[in-house]
Amino acid sequence: MNIYFIFQNKVRGYDTYDSAVVIAKTAKKARETHPNQNSLDPWNKAPGLCWAESPKDVTAELIGKAKTNSEARVICSSFNAG
Repeated sequence: MNIYFIFQNKVRGYDTYDSAVVIAKTAKKARETHPNQNSLDPWNKAPGLCWAESPKDVTAELIGKAKTNSEARVICSSFNAG
């Protein structure tokens, strides 16, 4: 497993996520990880969108290796509360 910094520049302003640090197997899986991992439908396109509309709008940068047996998850995220 790897550690990735993920970010997006499509959805900006108050009450939005701009980035997160995640553990994922691949960059593709990292891009598919929503910063609000607890959301039931994080990729919905309803009004009030708080993250990129699609994983294709997310950039993933490899920043390191996770410890052996680490699970895929969000380590921390940046939310711009308004």
